[in-house]
Amino acid sequence: MVFRGDSKAEENAWNSSLLQLATAMMPNHPNWDMWMEKNVELMISSYARPSDLTSSLVLHGKPVSAWLNGSNANEDGTVINHSRIHPDYMQSITQLFNAPLLYTLAGMETPKAAFFNADLIYSALVDKEFAHPPFNEPGGTIYMTGTADIYYPQGNDWGTHRRMHFAYMDGVASAFGLDAKATKKGDYWEPYHAQMVLDMQQRPGHTDGRTYDTKEEDVYHGREEWVAQFAGRAYLTKWIMKQGKYAETNQAYTAP
Repeated sequence: MVFRGDSKAEENAWNSSLLQLATAMMPNHPNWDMWMEKNVELMISSYARPSDLTSSLVLHGKPVSAWLNGSNANEDGTVINHSRIHPDYMQSITQLFNAPLLYTLAGMETPKAAFFNADLIYSALVDKEFAHPPFNEPGGTIYMTGTADIYYPQGNDWGTHRRMHFAYMDGVASAFGLDAKATKKGDYWEPYHAQMVLDMQQRPGHTDGRTYDTKEEDVYHGREEWVAQFAGRAYLTKWIMKQGKYAETNQAYTAP
C-alpha cells in the first residue's frame, strides 16, 4: 500500500522492536524461527530505498530484493513523514538499534539487517544539502556544523528543542561505524547534541532534573520519559561496547 506523506518507516522499525525482544528473551520458543524471519523482513524494509527493490545484496539467506514489497526512504536517505522531509523520522531508524542491546545482553549475535541503510540515513543527516528556495530558510544541512541546532527543511511539528534522539543516534553511529559515509563522524556531533540536553536540564528552576520548560519545546506528552529512554539506550550502547561482547551475524533465518 502507498501512504502519501507518511512513509511507515518508523512503524516497521517499531514493530521490529517487539520481535527483537521476543527472540532475545525466548530463544527456545517453537515460533522463534517465524518471529526472527519476520523481524528481519521488518528491519530490512524499514528504511529501504526504491533501488533496493532490485538489490542482489544477500542478507540472511536471501537477496534484499526478495525481502521487500516496497520502499520507505528516498534514494538520498531522506524520509517523508507528516507530509514533509522530516529529520525526526530519519532518526527513527534508531528503533532498530534496540537489536544490538537486546541480543548482546542475551548472549546472542545481532542480525546484520538491524543496520541496513543506517549509514546512508546518517550521512543524509550530516551532509545532504537543501537549497533555499524551495526549502525553508536558511537552507544547508540538517546537522549544522559547530552548533547543536537542527535544520528542518520543511518545518518541524514536534517542537524546537528535541536533541536527545540525535545525541543517541550520534553515539550509535560512532559505536557501530554507521558514520563511515559522513564527512563529520558521530563523535563530532554527539557532544553538541548531548550538551544541549544537559544545558536544558540545568536551567534555572529545573532542580528536579526535567528537560523541558514549555510544550512548544516538545509537544509530545511523554517528552520527559522520551529523553530518559534515549539517554538510557545511549548509556547502554556504550556499556555493551566496553564489554567487548557485541557480535554480528548474517546467518539465514527461514521459518519452517
